Amino acid sequence: MPINLIKAAAQELKLGQFVMVMGCSGLYFCVSKLEQLLPGLPAVSELIGWADVFLFGVLGAGVLLRLGRSPHSLVKELSQPVALCGAAAMAVAMILLSSVLLGLANSGLQGSVGFFDQGVVFASEVLWCLGATIELVLSLWVMVVYARLLLNQDGNWALVMPVMFIPAVGNVLVVLSGVALGHETWSWAQFIFGLTLWPVVCALLAQRLRVIGPLPLSALPSWCIAVSPPCVVGLALGVLKAPLVWVWVFWGTGLGVLCALIPVLWPVRHQPYTASFWAFSFPLAAWVSLSLSLLQSLGFESNSTRGHQSLVAGFLVALGFSLTMGVVVLMGYLSTKTIGEALRFLRRPRHQT
Repeated sequence: MPINLIKAAAQELKLGQFVMVMGCSGLYFCVSKLEQLLPGLPAVSELIGWADVFLFGVLGAGVLLRLGRSPHSLVKELSQPVALCGAAAMAVAMILLSSVLLGLANSGLQGSVGFFDQGVVFASEVLWCLGATIELVLSLWVMVVYARLLLNQDGNWALVMPVMFIPAVGNVLVVLSGVALGHETWSWAQFIFGLTLWPVVCALLAQRLRVIGPLPLSALPSWCIAVSPPCVVGLALGVLKAPLVWVWVFWGTGLGVLCALIPVLWPVRHQPYTASFWAFSFPLAAWVSLSLSLLQSLGFESNSTRGHQSLVAGFLVALGFSLTMGVVVLMGYLSTKTIGEALRFLRRPRHQT
């Protein structure tokens, strides 16, 4: 019975559900940066990081089980344009998990270099290489599929969705751990490619809205993904040692997009929970992470300011702490709802699964 339930659950697993790993990785980055600002905090980020690794392992095992049982269903999923964009979440999750593992290894390498830490760094590099390669292939595939669809006279504009931002974001994300792993040229190349895809997706979405109108209510949460590109570009520019003013420009762009989306996303508050709600997780975590990075760049550590500057520093650190706690609450809500949905699925009669 349990084996049958696991197999049935694996049949329902979509590659787009790796967005949960993206959200957990974003939470790790937020908490890790907050711990750097407030050294007295307990090292909670390590627990989040290893939980993220476990979640990726569970989803990865489910994908392998699905591939072994019904590979045709996986091929069918990848043949659908919107699902293909969602499938890029798996590659993005690999790239993000590479950064998480590198952070976990660096926290252990401060004292002495151990065999376990070296193994974590090696796993980080393997994940990065696989994730970056798969992301590049999927991005090119997405471009070809949508070009064929939209070049037709009766192009199906309903298939143009904000989920198309995921391939663009993934190519920019390779910078986060790619530079640290010594793949700077490769990282620059994919960064430029992802930066080029971003305005292309924006133009396609604008045309979609002009031709057929707004997204259906069930797809509204996916609009939050639009916050990701400017925030991820800002984080990548920080890694690439770009002038700080450009990082601020993309931080402001992300904030502007987020504010512009509030009236669009407001009706979602009445919508029952679905897996699409995970679209809120990584974009918001990316913006908070970029905010904390800029806070660090200003030198507002908790013990480094005096006089009137300490008031400003205290306010900004408190704001960063509040934003991070907001992401923690969001992730807690999404995780609880997801676990509840999974339990309801497992309790369904066997003939319904």
